[in-house]
Amino acid sequence: MKKYSIALSAGEASGDLHGANLVNELKAGLRSEVHFWGGGAERMKRAGVDLFVDTSGGGTIGVIETLASLPGVIANYRRLKAELILRKPDLFIPIDFGAFNIRLARTAYENGIDVVYYMPPGSWRRGARAVEGLKACGGKVVTPFPWSAENLKASGIDARWPGHPLLDIAKPTDSREDFIEKYNLKGIIVSLFP
Repeated sequence: MKKYSIALSAGEASGDLHGANLVNELKAGLRSEVHFWGGGAERMKRAGVDLFVDTSGGGTIGVIETLASLPGVIANYRRLKAELILRKPDLFIPIDFGAFNIRLARTAYENGIDVVYYMPPGSWRRGARAVEGLKACGGKVVTPFPWSAENLKASGIDARWPGHPLLDIAKPTDSREDFIEKYNLKGIIVSLFP
């Protein structure tokens, strides 16, 4: 029986979390043995991904932090690009991190590797973004929002919406009524999350 190879690339903490959860779900549902490898951080490593590059420093905020991280990001990109071309996985799954992963996905697709973009860049925006880049890497997308899937489909992308993976992770510890009573809340409740 052939051992399948799936390469993944996540560039920041949220992508590492989603990548690890995706790998765990795929392992639970696949009947064949699969070798998962690529770029990510500690969570993906714990999920069994053979990491060729550690991308834990990829998510930055601000100009100075971004500029300081560029040499490492460029080195990681070159390493993953070379490994994709050399190893030719059966599937490449880039996770968000658009400026980095769109380029890798395009390289993979141009080299005959199937690509499914998981959590495409800007998927949280109401308007379709990065459409041409997604088409150039095969046009197959799994997005966490229904409006994103509809917008991408309308632009000619094969987009799927399976639901948002954070809904499987984040579970309320109190009922709405208990929460309101516990914190003595009244009126309209608005929550802001980072």
